[in-house]
Amino acid sequence: MINKVWQTPEGYPDLLSSFKKLRKSIADLIEAGGKNDEVTTQAHPLATMVKMKILSVYYPEKYLNIFSERMLNYFGYQFYGDSFPLNASRFEKQQKLLKLKDSDEATEKWNNIKFGNYLYHLFPYAYELGKENLDNGYKNYSKIHFIQIKPQPPRKKEPKFPVAYDKQAIEFLQKKTVRKVQGLSKIDYIAKQKTATAMGYLGEKEVIAYEQARLVKYPGLQRKIKWQSQVSDAIGYDILSFEKDGTPRQIEVKSTTAKISEKFDFILSENERLHALTLPNYWIYRVFDVKNKPVIYKIKNPLKSELAHLKPIKYQATIKVRDIR
Repeated sequence: MINKVWQTPEGYPDLLSSFKKLRKSIADLIEAGGKNDEVTTQAHPLATMVKMKILSVYYPEKYLNIFSERMLNYFGYQFYGDSFPLNASRFEKQQKLLKLKDSDEATEKWNNIKFGNYLYHLFPYAYELGKENLDNGYKNYSKIHFIQIKPQPPRKKEPKFPVAYDKQAIEFLQKKTVRKVQGLSKIDYIAKQKTATAMGYLGEKEVIAYEQARLVKYPGLQRKIKWQSQVSDAIGYDILSFEKDGTPRQIEVKSTTAKISEKFDFILSENERLHALTLPNYWIYRVFDVKNKPVIYKIKNPLKSELAHLKPIKYQATIKVRDIR
């Protein structure tokens, strides 16, 4: 279908002749845009949106890559408020926005395409504006009530987990506490052990992933990382990793669902304690918030330097008996 504006001759339009008429009209528009002839460009019979798209492609240094009247009104209102001329032409609205670009040292050297994209980044609600207006049945966009929105700084990207920090054990005074018995209750030791085992597995898995990432530039060492606790509990630590010079690093992983803290406790077996005192490069990796966003505290052997307070909470009792005489 040929638009009536371009039908040639009228009444019995010829497709080729009509196309030539349209092509010449577009050429006239481009010429007028290059000469900054606003009267001719605004009077041109092409739809305003089409005209502005054509001109922004040919003259990106003169025209903004925002063509929709509702978007121009929205962005203009954010900066000018009620003084922004909603009834002005789209060309005039573009010039008002470009004047802002040229008056700011941070944006004056930007091209117009970059500035237009920046406006959408600065006011992301603009992406939803078209759908909202359509849903509300608006057609006269000059009468839409706009709300000024204060731009929010971009959110920092959340780090990939696990996150790890080097920490140093320090001396502290251990307060003596009297344990109060609040009541008698039945403890499900089997369920408790299952939970601890599952939590330990998750924490060790996170540490394996972290150590592999730490040694990503050392593939020979990365391949040698071993998950020792999956082989035997008698080894005395959970993961064998390496320093970047190839020195073995023995890692005992202690996991918890608790949030990070600068003071914490964990259960240590006698076998683990003895290995901590004898192994040359022993580390404690405390994994906090293991089920959500794991954070690892890496502490180089606090037991050998006697910076860990140890409290016996279990005993192995050995007795010998004989018949009663």
